[in-house]
Amino acid sequence: MPVREPILEEEEEEEELKQSGIVLHLGLFFDGTGNNQGNSAIGEGCRASDLGMDRETAVTIRQICTTYGFDASGVPPDNSYGNASSNVALLHNLYPDQADVQLPNRAEQAHIKVYVEGIGTSSGQSDSLYTQGSGQGDTGVVARVEQAPALVLQQLRRFRENNPSLKIRRLEVDLFGFSRGAAAARHCANDLLKGADSLLARALPVGSPLLGADFAWRAGSDVILNFIGLFDTVAGIVAPLSNDFSPHNALNPGVNLRLAPGSARQVVQLVANDEHRHNFSLTRTDTDLFVPGCHSDVGGGYLSLATENLLLSKPDSSFSPPQEPNEHSEAYRRTQQRLERSQDHWQHYIPHEGLSIVTWDTGTEHQRRDTPAQKRVYAAIAGERQVRGELSLVYLRIMRALGVRAGVAFDPVPDTPALALPTELQPIAAKLQAYALHEP
Repeated sequence: MPVREPILEEEEEEEELKQSGIVLHLGLFFDGTGNNQGNSAIGEGCRASDLGMDRETAVTIRQICTTYGFDASGVPPDNSYGNASSNVALLHNLYPDQADVQLPNRAEQAHIKVYVEGIGTSSGQSDSLYTQGSGQGDTGVVARVEQAPALVLQQLRRFRENNPSLKIRRLEVDLFGFSRGAAAARHCANDLLKGADSLLARALPVGSPLLGADFAWRAGSDVILNFIGLFDTVAGIVAPLSNDFSPHNALNPGVNLRLAPGSARQVVQLVANDEHRHNFSLTRTDTDLFVPGCHSDVGGGYLSLATENLLLSKPDSSFSPPQEPNEHSEAYRRTQQRLERSQDHWQHYIPHEGLSIVTWDTGTEHQRRDTPAQKRVYAAIAGERQVRGELSLVYLRIMRALGVRAGVAFDPVPDTPALALPTELQPIAAKLQAYALHEP
């Protein structure tokens, strides 16, 4: 019996691998309402604009930052430029991307990833208040799903340029989303399950050069949803033409949020146990994990340290002569008495030096024609405190660990100051991760 040459065997094996193709792992990351990784990076630069700069340069940068909503003193705005990166954006950074990597011909799998900007945001542009309020429009939930295939194709073109001989025999998708981005991830998952009728299949039809000969977009064989990781799904769709005038209900017309059993190998949703649900109406899954915190404690976006200013009492009001200081009004006097009675209570939450009384007035008015003009003075107890936002980093680690257990090839969380857990959170993080992973 003739002996086969080893070189011929290797060539045949390589040819078989080329014909069978690779498993391409695609990570899709849908950011939340008001969350935008690019804008967060701009905001971070604005918050640190004075560091190591001469006065003239710092003033110039501060002026530029005012166009993004920062005030003259550098206080961050309540928009996507004032938010930190969400857990979706941070997980995207941990997901491998080989679009620009030349793989060996014998490669059996590859990874690419796509980040989809948060609902109501656009990099370098103003946020859309309409979309953030309704979930509709060019940067809304459905629009983001419709835009995703073009972003995937950009990555695939780069991948093919570097790997012209590799073909896809199976596509395995990992989806992640926060808030309305979680709604988009769910809608996208259901669209991918349409097989050849999905948005991505229409953008990359059967027979495309990158697809293997047998690849036909069959859900469950050619296309598999591996892991769906959700942070607190809040669709909040307002659609007046569908008779839906409120974001605080479960109607959400046009968005397919149901994840049927077996739609993915694993679905996980981390749910904010302490959220006020009238403001953030939750769409549940069959595998919810309730964890301590509110909406953005779970999905991220809070600054690691921020100043919070609160009104702690209902405003009191009284009339005063226009020229009289607000601090001499009856409203101020009554509020001062209220503060003295409640000071011990508030000091559990606000440091003593953070408690104050704020006043404002509405200008002059005549109560009657025969009386002099008076102003209405308002007074209320106010509190200022420093708040920490690192709790979300616990849930970053939990979602990453759950994904890794399901076969998602996340990199480790970098050992950097920005992503480090404070010492006081570390034992809590260990307990929460053990709970989420069902570990002793």
